[in-house]
Amino acid sequence: MRITVHNPTENGLLLCGIPFAMGEVESGGGFMLMDQRGKPLPLWWEERARWPDGSVKWIFIHARLDGESSELKLIPDKIRSDSIELKDDSSIELGNARLICSDALWTFEVGDERVEIHPGLVRTDPELECHGEYDLELVESSPIAPLLRLRQRRREGLRFDHLLRVDPVNALLHWQQRISFLTEGRCRLRELGATLRFSTGGWAWPGLDGVHGKLTVLRPGFYILDDAPEVAGHPRAALRGQNAFVILEKGWQRAPFSISVEGEKVHLSFFPAEAEPLAVQGGTSFRHSVRIALRSQDVRPISWSLDPERACATQVFGPLMASSERTRKLFPGYERAITACLEGGRLSSLEREKGGERGAPVALDDEEHQDADYFGLQHYGDWPMALGAYGSKYRMYADNEYDTPYAYFLQFIRTGNPLYGEVGYHSAVHMADVDCKATNGDMRFHGYYDQAEDHAGHRPSGGELGHYWTDGLLLNYLLYGDVWSWEAARSLADFLVGIFAGEGDDAVRRHFLGCERAVGWPLVALAGVAEVTGDPKLLDKMRQMVAFLARFTSDPDRELEEISHIGGNPIRWWRICQEDGSKPFMLGVVLEGLERYHRLTGDPAAEEAIVNISRFLVEVMWVKNIEAFIYEWNAFNRKHREDVYPHYINMMVAPGLAYAYELTGEKVFKEVATRAFHAALWTLFEPGGGKEIGMIGRTSSLMVGRLYTWREREEADRAARMRPSNGVPFLFEGSPEEMADRAELIHREGTPRYKDGALLSAEDRVGARRDVAGVR
Repeated sequence: MRITVHNPTENGLLLCGIPFAMGEVESGGGFMLMDQRGKPLPLWWEERARWPDGSVKWIFIHARLDGESSELKLIPDKIRSDSIELKDDSSIELGNARLICSDALWTFEVGDERVEIHPGLVRTDPELECHGEYDLELVESSPIAPLLRLRQRRREGLRFDHLLRVDPVNALLHWQQRISFLTEGRCRLRELGATLRFSTGGWAWPGLDGVHGKLTVLRPGFYILDDAPEVAGHPRAALRGQNAFVILEKGWQRAPFSISVEGEKVHLSFFPAEAEPLAVQGGTSFRHSVRIALRSQDVRPISWSLDPERACATQVFGPLMASSERTRKLFPGYERAITACLEGGRLSSLEREKGGERGAPVALDDEEHQDADYFGLQHYGDWPMALGAYGSKYRMYADNEYDTPYAYFLQFIRTGNPLYGEVGYHSAVHMADVDCKATNGDMRFHGYYDQAEDHAGHRPSGGELGHYWTDGLLLNYLLYGDVWSWEAARSLADFLVGIFAGEGDDAVRRHFLGCERAVGWPLVALAGVAEVTGDPKLLDKMRQMVAFLARFTSDPDRELEEISHIGGNPIRWWRICQEDGSKPFMLGVVLEGLERYHRLTGDPAAEEAIVNISRFLVEVMWVKNIEAFIYEWNAFNRKHREDVYPHYINMMVAPGLAYAYELTGEKVFKEVATRAFHAALWTLFEPGGGKEIGMIGRTSSLMVGRLYTWREREEADRAARMRPSNGVPFLFEGSPEEMADRAELIHREGTPRYKDGALLSAEDRVGARRDVAGVR
């Protein structure tokens, strides 16, 4: 695997996940990382996932860079990875660097320089219990940059969770703090902070003139120095000392915050007392990331990407095809459209009244010119919807609906653009912290009307089975090592298994009554986690769900005629798969889950359901000439029945039809999938926000790979049929039957049939007839 480093620095620390094709690397082996001159670099790795055959699927690596090489190469080797252990169950030592941990104090030392970290300052209303002992765990036992975790033993109240990564060469401590509100009620956050005590002082503010004691940001786009009036601007949340550098990452983006200095002390206020108290719903988590270097220069994280061709070829991401000169030549419409879609997702201004004007798109990395509603502690990484969406009077947030981070991660892999990976990362962080409940693993959706998702004052009272996703969370862990995203995905999978608890069809049927995606999205979410863990519990539950889908889709009428009660209660259908209220894009969701389960297990029940649904889609829901699917087949809701053809939902349906073609060879599936894909491209140029980006981006890129594979296969078949001329002249007069028996002619396909001296076509409509001059 080739790895590109976009900002190579001397002694830079590379942290990244690497995928492998099934059977490529045996588990338990070793690796070597070489620079562009072929020199080995210091390397540590850990296996994170395996294929069903036991071979390595994902590893996570730490590497120390030389500052010159921008192109690295990872190869299998016999060299094994070293590891370290905790010292005295409370500290680690690497060279002249040492980290000592206790519940209320951490000390980081490098040579004569040191910093003491006192975390845990918090005030809430009502007051939540936040005291308790911590468990210390060495999460990544790397001699290059070990990761420690201190997690509070709490099941209620307010829980602190800390990740501490030591980079001894750069004298750097990367501290991530996460607080979780383990309550079902709503409270208000009034203050959250920590104190750092350094061995030296002499502080200055990079980018700000003069000597100051405090920087405060109460809202994005404005700041306060000391006690001066608030002014417009976007200063970095950074401090430079005589022998230290401190930065609160994404400070103004996750405002409010303040940083103040007092001699050798630095007070970090992740939520300052001067800010208006923040309403927080139970189950919500917030995190802050701080880099502390015991030297005066800023040590920036390494930006990287994988070789798109190689990464896509692993098939870890499905039939994903790398963006290249080839795809830009063969599929220019898609490459231009998806680029416009992903890069047009954030605007300069959002409407302030229903129906108001919105500003133009802003470059993804130009956050200073994006609307303020994209930012703030509760909102950064989320995707605000149009004001008035779904009839709400509040600003609703899409909550990464349809898994926006997954869409960006797929394009990060196929393009190698690290900016897409960064957007995916922060979107997944928001999903793990704010959308997924720390209390029970549930995920909240965007909500409607008085339960519009504004995170604070209005929020849905519970999750909804048509709005569950794990893929973005999983890739945030596999690519970037985010532990909390990984735990959120696994907790959500366990939550879904509980929702579908029970044996037999009723355990699935009771949810299928609502609509197809109420089973489809949970199936996709479970598949994502099962692809990493292989957990038999998840596979068993998916097998049960797929068995029901196979039986139902084979004869929906029978289901309605024979099943009338669940648990003694009469059945009340809302939307019925392949019947009244059926929606193609929801069936596309089901097809995605069935395909991923089938790829994982080969269960024939999944193939049966895929073919049944695909036939319904092409025979009933596809509208020729319009080149789109009917939005909803609904006998009662006229708005959803006539002349409603949202082309962009083609992107959620086409891949499932493509897989049906690959399973059956039925060309109608291939034809409709291809036409649907190309007909939807124009809709990508003006996305409505994160929701539409997720809908379009999560599956559309997989169609490019399929279209290219089909073309290559057909070209190969054509070449095989075209035998080179042997140069022997051939002249014949006689009947078609006599010509067919000549040794000079070779039948490449089929068996010829004749009637009354004519060669018949397969449809008995065309024949080559004999006349006086010979055969034509």
